[in-house]
Amino acid sequence: MKKVRENVISYTIDKAIFSNFAILVENGEVVVKAPWYFSKQRIQEAIKQNKEWIMQKLNKLEKINMYKTTKIFGVNYAVKVVFNNIKTPELNLNNNHIEIKLPNKLVQKNNKKTIEVILNKMYQELAEKHLENVFEEIRVETGMAPENYVVKSNQKEIAKFDFENKNIYVNSKIMELEESCIKYIIIHELCHLKYKTHAKGFYKLLKTYFPNYEKYDEILSGYKF
Repeated sequence: MKKVRENVISYTIDKAIFSNFAILVENGEVVVKAPWYFSKQRIQEAIKQNKEWIMQKLNKLEKINMYKTTKIFGVNYAVKVVFNNIKTPELNLNNNHIEIKLPNKLVQKNNKKTIEVILNKMYQELAEKHLENVFEEIRVETGMAPENYVVKSNQKEIAKFDFENKNIYVNSKIMELEESCIKYIIIHELCHLKYKTHAKGFYKLLKTYFPNYEKYDEILSGYKF
């Protein structure tokens, strides 16, 4: 396969003995499939003739791909949306971005809600795996543990202590935060095992684990817990 650049359109030529001529635009790439006997000039003419259509497809894909960024453990990840010949959506977490694959049948639709659902599912799965270790680490360090904890994705608070059942409900979006902030929120909620209100004794206990708790309260001022 040969990579060619025609004006502002970069494309790959894929020649085969038995092949029909076709110009494909998939996932932001232009691929020209052509029989082996097609000349370079003939392919260039076809690209020029279809330039407007190709640019429309590329611009549309670029707009869809640049969805937004989201955070995991305080690190920004770009969200890249691509369309493939698949039946159900897929998500791959890479080193510097999140790739969401959607079925080709959705290419003409507004997929904002679908993407939100997929990202929320990602946070849910990450939280369920990660928080088990966090709670165990805190239990060993402080001796405090709830009767149970539940990861939820539809609550307003980033975390909430259930005084009646001594359970902690944790919003899956907690996975957006840095590790130290996650630990702070969990310990904050566990301090309610001994103090129902944010009284002087509550902050005295909290300070034994986080001497600079004021710093975390400031960082997390936009979250309710």
